[in-house]
Amino acid sequence: MSKNANLISLNLKCQCLMFFVYLFSACTTYRYNNEAVDEKLWENFFAKERTGQSHAGLKEVSNNLDKFIDGIKKKSELTLQDCFALALANNERLKVVGEDYFQTIIEKDKAISLILPAIFLRGQYLRQETVPSFGGSSFLPKARTDYWLNIKQPLFKGLSDIYTLKAAKKNIKSKESMLYYERAQIFSLVVFTFYEILQQQKRKEILTALLKTRKERLEEMKERRKLGLLRDTELLLVETQIANDEALLEEVVNSIEILKARMEAIIGISVDKPLKDSFVGEKTVELAELLERAYNNRMDLKSKEMEINALKDKLKATKGEYLPSISLNSNIYFKRAGFQKDIDWDAAIIFDIPLFEGWITKAKVEEDLSKLRKAQYSYIGLKKQVTNEVKASFYELKTIRSLISKLEKEVELAQKNYDMLKEEYAQKIATGLELLFAEVNLQSAKIRLETEKLNERRAVLNLKIVTGEEIWQNR
Repeated sequence: MSKNANLISLNLKCQCLMFFVYLFSACTTYRYNNEAVDEKLWENFFAKERTGQSHAGLKEVSNNLDKFIDGIKKKSELTLQDCFALALANNERLKVVGEDYFQTIIEKDKAISLILPAIFLRGQYLRQETVPSFGGSSFLPKARTDYWLNIKQPLFKGLSDIYTLKAAKKNIKSKESMLYYERAQIFSLVVFTFYEILQQQKRKEILTALLKTRKERLEEMKERRKLGLLRDTELLLVETQIANDEALLEEVVNSIEILKARMEAIIGISVDKPLKDSFVGEKTVELAELLERAYNNRMDLKSKEMEINALKDKLKATKGEYLPSISLNSNIYFKRAGFQKDIDWDAAIIFDIPLFEGWITKAKVEEDLSKLRKAQYSYIGLKKQVTNEVKASFYELKTIRSLISKLEKEVELAQKNYDMLKEEYAQKIATGLELLFAEVNLQSAKIRLETEKLNERRAVLNLKIVTGEEIWQNR
């Protein structure tokens, strides 16, 4: 081969190599374009970190998140929205589901690899026995060194690669929906604990004020006892009630500390600031409309729907293994020894027609069918569960609102009765025992009313959660 021919051959080889380098760069660019979308989703969840990823965008998300948390810590009080944002930033449950989501992205990348070419730089050093040929000498060298570029490109695999990629993309959507569902579950946990703390704080406030009033009255009753205007039993009954109130107050104080510790575990910071409730009441929506919202918006239902669709594509991909496969196998040689040293490249189209594989494909198809049926049964059960949750939340809210109207009337009457008896007691008409019973009734009614008012706020938010309604952040 002449010198010019060698240069032309080398130039062609370099051009081929540059083409595959460009192809690899394009695949890498495609990969990181997807990473930008994933990073945005992670930012929406106030995520701090992602295993194995450290590019600048995620560092910026982490820095913004730290500033956001520092801003909340500087506030003089915590709102429900603050607690929710902190829970999203620090909750491990959400991060675990987030890793499931990123694993499905990796599965998609693996599915793409079934379509893209595989490129290997191969080399070998071979020593062999020389066998004399015609004329007494061997045309095969005793030792040889070869290196070449091997390219394998799938052309047709029974469409299994296409359906595998489709299934991977639907699995991504399924796990993304589970991220939002887990977010709603965390919000439910925050709501429950937030309003439990407020309920106990309201009880503490009522009991503290009542205890102060009763202690003042006890001193006044002792003066009356000295004058012989009261019996010892009335005095002892008030002292007993004060002791009971003090024990109840201590129990409430301890409950608040326990609930604050629970909230601290959820949001990741100490709850050493007052909690501020910024609830705005909403009108009750008809049950049929709430059920329709839940069926359309619940992320766990959407996740299960996408899982079923992904399993259908997975089944199609498995059935594709019954079909023949076609691939292109090409080699570009940089150095060869022996009688083939002048051959610079070769290419072959390879057909594989499955005739018998021990029924392994049939077993895979049956397995995929079973998984599909299982997912469909789970979807039916989940939809029933959603229906029950919506109905339970709807009737709970309806009951609470009805109870509030009755308790407001009860508090009004109890307050009126207490004021009248207080006046009569001052005029020495009513006894201390009558006044004590009036106080107990008023205290009980006030605590129940305040508790149900906070329960109403919790129930409204819970109804939003079970119907899949958006909470503050947009998808």
